[in-house]
Amino acid sequence: MIDLKQYKLISFDMFQTIVDLNSQKKVILKKLFGNSYNSEIANQFWSDADEYVFQYFHRIANNDQPYKTVIDIFKQCYEQLFPKYNINLSPKKGAEILAESHNDSELFPESLYVINQIKKIKNVCIISDTDTLMIKALLTKFGISKVYLSESYKAYKFDKSGILFKEAIKDFNIYPKEMLHIGDGSNDVLGANLIGSDSVWINRNNRVWTEEKRPTYEINSLSELIE
Repeated sequence: MIDLKQYKLISFDMFQTIVDLNSQKKVILKKLFGNSYNSEIANQFWSDADEYVFQYFHRIANNDQPYKTVIDIFKQCYEQLFPKYNINLSPKKGAEILAESHNDSELFPESLYVINQIKKIKNVCIISDTDTLMIKALLTKFGISKVYLSESYKAYKFDKSGILFKEAIKDFNIYPKEMLHIGDGSNDVLGANLIGSDSVWINRNNRVWTEEKRPTYEINSLSELIE
């Protein structure tokens, strides 16, 4: 059980935490493949793209490579994958389709209720490794005014500076231990832990945690935050 009383700020990641990008997976793939869409081939493409992006983020987390926007990362990814899968779009156009489609992601069933309940008693913000184009329409659904995006600060959550988390702490005039961050990725957990904040790993699919440093808490649904 998580006791929220000890925290003054509850911070949420967006994608796969509050909203489900996979709800738009088929729509996105059909836009990318057009008339050549085949579900088996398209799903393999999606897996290859996921792996590319995962490996890219792993490299920049460990090698201090220059910041790139998420859209630029996917453009680079598609430059490699589109020829392999005979996709007749420019990588730039493909990345734009993916980015804009993020805004159509469906909320997980419990998300809005949980956020609204927490907003009654705590300050709430969004900290997300994303570009503005990918999230702008979604933000209108939650009534959360404080949002910290990687594109705005030219850094991701795992950045050693901890700038995304530190900016939130500064704006709300709190200590790191007074913020609780919830997210689905290791970047959420390790980024929050780096600056001394507690973290919640939302593990909806019963994955195995592989990092040495562990989250403060692990849950399978956001509902567990208010139980």
